[in-house]
Amino acid sequence: MATNYLQTELYKLFKTDSTVVDFIEQGSLDGLWYWDLENPEHEWMSPRFWLTMGIDPSTKQHLSAEWQDLIHPQDLETALSNFEKHCADPNHPYDQYVRYKHVSGKWVWVRCRGIVLRDGSGKPIRMLGAHTDVTEIMEARETERWAKQLQQVNEDLTTLSYAASHDLKAPLRSLVGLIDILKQEYAIDHSADTQAVFPLIDQQLENMQRLLDSVQDLSSIESASQSVVAKEFNLATVVDQVKKDLQFSEIDQAWRVEFNGEQNLRGDRVLIYRCFLNIFQNSMKYASPDTALTITVQNRKLPEGYQVSVTDNGVGLAKEHCQKMFDYFSKFHDSAQYAGTGLGLAIVRRVMTLHGGKVTASSEVGQGMRIELLFPVLV
Repeated sequence: MATNYLQTELYKLFKTDSTVVDFIEQGSLDGLWYWDLENPEHEWMSPRFWLTMGIDPSTKQHLSAEWQDLIHPQDLETALSNFEKHCADPNHPYDQYVRYKHVSGKWVWVRCRGIVLRDGSGKPIRMLGAHTDVTEIMEARETERWAKQLQQVNEDLTTLSYAASHDLKAPLRSLVGLIDILKQEYAIDHSADTQAVFPLIDQQLENMQRLLDSVQDLSSIESASQSVVAKEFNLATVVDQVKKDLQFSEIDQAWRVEFNGEQNLRGDRVLIYRCFLNIFQNSMKYASPDTALTITVQNRKLPEGYQVSVTDNGVGLAKEHCQKMFDYFSKFHDSAQYAGTGLGLAIVRRVMTLHGGKVTASSEVGQGMRIELLFPVLV
């Protein structure tokens, strides 16, 4: 094939115009080097290489010893091995990723490529090389690798917690049965101390049951995290369903739910149901003993999504605890008076995270609780 005239012209420019080489280095490379293999200590390194390491080029000599203390020892071994193989066989590529120490202390990843130039007899006499800074690419790969490992760990822990909570329910049921037998055996025992123990045992068993249910609920939500199904649905019907499912919950006084605003919401209906179930249960748990509980749900359509607020007139919470209440196992009330696992609102936060949204709370002691849910527009 005949040589194109532009190729011929470009090769002449390489010989006569140094700005062409400078442009190629600055536009696509992060350093050039040219090594005298007959005098191995002599090696020219372009200024751009030193700048990539944060080094002033004027402080360095054109000697191979100048960079060998900067390269990672393992990578130096790899580079020397590839050099020997490339010298022995031109078909073996001199191409590897190496780490150089930046003046800041961090490692800079560099793709180092080179070609040996030989004399008429085939003897290696020079070597031309090029450096390309690939730190961002390598760090992105490392981040992706760690992300995959963390995802696997998270999936394993989710499976483990679900299995553990599920398997513990069977011995718990057996324990409840054994306690019932003991109650019957000691029914004729009128010792006040003995009889006082059973309500305490029942309470602890109930707490354990709540904890296992919450862990299993949270685990199932984690398992569904890869399959959030976003569809438009009627939020009012979901709120009504939550109310019906909780109508026989243990609460001393009557309670009611008011719904206002936009009827529809876009998101995963199943997960959002569980979100509101936990919010309502939290309101019922901390209802004021002197006032009938009222829970008000307000849904507004905004340009950026949906803003749903759930407000109650319960006992409230100190302002400084409001955002911490979404943490795992967080409790800020007297455990003897208010039973709970501290996982209900953590489930709410997880549901919102899966939707790409956020949850906030505002409250003061004796002033009820307001929880704000912001759902972004999901497609």
